[in-house]
Amino acid sequence: NTHARAQTNKQTHAHDNHAGPASQQPVTLISLFHELLKNGKGNLPALRTEFPHPVYSGDPATDASMPPTQWRTWSFQQYYDDIKTVGRAMLSLGLDRHASVNIWGFNSPQWLLAEMGAIFAGGKAAGIYPTDTPEQILYKIQHSNGQIVAVQDVKKFQMLAAVADKLPNVKAIVCWEFQPSRV
Repeated sequence: NTHARAQTNKQTHAHDNHAGPASQQPVTLISLFHELLKNGKGNLPALRTEFPHPVYSGDPATDASMPPTQWRTWSFQQYYDDIKTVGRAMLSLGLDRHASVNIWGFNSPQWLLAEMGAIFAGGKAAGIYPTDTPEQILYKIQHSNGQIVAVQDVKKFQMLAAVADKLPNVKAIVCWEFQPSRV
C-alpha cells in the first residue's frame, strides 16, 4: 500500500526537522564554564552571598540586608577555580565515577560548590532536605551510592556520626560552617 508507506515515511522523518530544542547540541555544565571563560566573561559575577551572614531578629522593620558592595562575590573564573578545587578534593577522598556526594544543609555557596565539585569530579549530587528524618537520610545516602557527605552544621554532623556504622560506602564527611574537631 503506497499510502501506508508514505505515512510511515512522514512519521520517520518528522523528527529530522532542524528546528526546536531537540535540534540543539547538548551542553554540559563544564563546557558552559569553558565557553564563558573562553569568551572573556570570567570576570563577570557568578555568585553572591551576604558574608559574614547577618543575624536577623525577624522584625522586617529593623532587619536589613548588607549593601551588595559588602557581599562576598565570586566571578565566573573564581567560581570555576573553586569548583575544580572541590572536585579534585573529592577525587582525593576517593569519590568514584558516578557515585554520589550527598549534601545536607541550606542553600549556600558551599552547597553549590559541593554540587558542582561532584559533577566536575564525575560524580553526582544527591541533596538531603534539612527536614529529612534520620531514616530518610540513611535511605538517601545508601540508595544514591553516597561516598561523600557534605554537612552544614554540628547537629547534622552528630546525627550522621550516630549512624556511620550503617554507611560502609561513605568515605568522608565534609563539614562547612563549623570545625568538627571542636565537636
